[in-house]
Order: sequence, then structure tokens, then C-alpha cells
Amino acid sequence: MEVSEIKMEPSGEALIQTVVELTELPEQLISTELDQILERSGQSASHVTLDQLREAMMAYLEEVGASFVLDESTNEFEQ
Repeated sequence: MEVSEIKMEPSGEALIQTVVELTELPEQLISTELDQILERSGQSASHVTLDQLREAMMAYLEEVGASFVLDESTNEFEQ
């Protein structure tokens, strides 16, 4: 494999910017939310790797999911 064939995964601010752009949501909103998610997981946006971002997002999703309770009488989720 030649060096030119190796794809480098973005990390740090480049990774965050890529994620923000791919969401196609308001950049400031998503950037701020990602910074907060990373901060809660002990990561820094300037040094985060893709694997660290995945771990932080999983913890965030578990946290959000845990805040919802299924009302068995209506089969609807309540916060």
C-alpha cells in the first residue's frame, strides 16, 4: 500500500468541524452541543479522536435515553 492510499481520519477541531457540517444543522448550535458533550466525557475538542467522539456520543445517548420513561398505559415515552 502506498502512502497516498492511506486515508487519515480527521481528529480534533477538523473532526468536530466535519461532524458539524455533515449534520446540516445550525453550526453554532451543534458545535456548542458537541463541546458540552465532550467536556462531560473529559475530552477536548482540540484533541479528540474519532473513537473518543464515539464513546462520548454513546454516553450522551445513554444519558438522554435514560431520561425518558415508558408510560405503559399509553405506550408513549415521557420525559
